[in-house]
Order: sequence, then structure tokens, then C-alpha cells
Amino acid sequence: MTTYTHSITGSPQKPKRSKASIALLVVVAVLVALVAAGVGGEFYLRHKVTSCLSDSLSEQMGGPVDVGLSPKPMLLTMLDKKIPYITVDSKDATFGQPGGPQLKNMQVQSRFDDVRLPQGSGQDGSIASSSATVTWPTSAIQQSLQTLPFGGLITGIDTTGADGSMQLQFVGGLGSITLQPQIQNGRVVVNTLGAQAFGIGLPTDAVAQVVDLMTGSMAGYPMGLTPTAVKVSDAGIQIGLTGGHTTLQPASGTQSGQSGCSLA
Repeated sequence: MTTYTHSITGSPQKPKRSKASIALLVVVAVLVALVAAGVGGEFYLRHKVTSCLSDSLSEQMGGPVDVGLSPKPMLLTMLDKKIPYITVDSKDATFGQPGGPQLKNMQVQSRFDDVRLPQGSGQDGSIASSSATVTWPTSAIQQSLQTLPFGGLITGIDTTGADGSMQLQFVGGLGSITLQPQIQNGRVVVNTLGAQAFGIGLPTDAVAQVVDLMTGSMAGYPMGLTPTAVKVSDAGIQIGLTGGHTTLQPASGTQSGQSGCSLA
């Protein structure tokens, strides 16, 4: 009789995962958690500082602003309370003193260097230096001039003069005033190059009112900025500004005004 034998063997066993592999997975998981926490913390701190600075600078600029921070990690800023630079832009700023001539609807592109954050409780921040370009649009210039007694007669502004001049045009093309803004002794002044209506000179008082309004409107700037350059362009009057050391105060009447921009 033929005898059949069967060998019974167990199923192949899976190799045991080495302790080194498990340790590696743990390390990777910890690193991922740390990176996620760091990214989340960086995002939170940037949002907090940006909001605080926006509140403060909106008051100074007389309108809403967009604040951009330098790439320096906020976790380092927590240690020294310094930001290498910030950018501050606005499409609707207002410069000047309430009740006096003002620059309205200003377009602003500015940069503030070596910024120390205000910490609240009377601890103001500071800015070491600054620069800005502001544009007074022709539409805003015309709106300001129309507040004069005869302003309703000003129907247009031509800013295409090759010599850096601009021309105010009166209704029906019956008159015009040609002006040229310049920098004199750290101020923007407006000079009259010519004025006539119906082929004859305009009254001196009328021309003086235009010059005084425009010069007065461009007399005051925030954050210690002073004019260093001016030119007439298709967009309007562009003014270059620079500034030195100035105080950075937290916004008044807000939570950030009480606690400053503290990252603690």
C-alpha cells in the first residue's frame, strides 16, 4: 500500500518592525507637529501685528491702510520687538489738519525702516527712517478747488505740460491758470506761470486763492515725513517724502491701544 505523507508548515511570519523604524516614525511625527505649530504660530503673530499696526497707522494716515511685514520670522521678533521694515499703502488717505486745507483721496506707497513695536502702557514704538510716494489725483485736486467761491467754474485740469506745469481750465475754455509745483525749503509751493480769462489777466485775488489752497493742502504730512521731490504726471501731483526717527503710538480707543503690539 502506498502511503502519502503531508508536511504541514505554518504560514510565513511577517518580519518584526525594527525598533529603529518605529523611532524614525516617531521623530517624523514630532517634526511635522512642530512645523505645523510653528507655521500656525507665525500666521497668528503676523495677523496680530499687522492688525495692530493697521489700527495705529490708519489714524496717522487719515484713512484705511494695507500693512506688509518684512520676511523676518515673528518668533524672532518676539525676542527683540523689532521689525526690519514694513510697507504701508493706502488708496484713500487724508493729510493735513482738521479744519484747515487737506489733501484728500491720496494714494500712498510708503516704507518704514527699523520699526520697534509699541508695547502699550505708555511704551511707544519707533521708526528709524521712512520714505513715501504720494499722489494727489487730478479728480481730488478739482474737488478741493471747487470749494473756492468760483470753484464751480473750474471744469478740468490738464497735467500734460512738458515743463512740469499743470493748467486749470475754466468753463467753455474761456480761461485758464497755469501752475507749477516746486520744492522750496522743504515745502511744496505752487507758482503761477500764467492766468487769463477772455484774453485778459485774471484778478490777482482769484489766482492767490488757488495758489494758497493748493500750497496749504500740501503743507502737512504724517509720521515726520517731509517733501523732497514733486512732479506733475498724468495721474496728478506726485510728491516724494522722506522722514527720520519718529514715534509710533498704538491706536487710541482700541484693544491694541491698551496692549500695544505686544507679542507676549
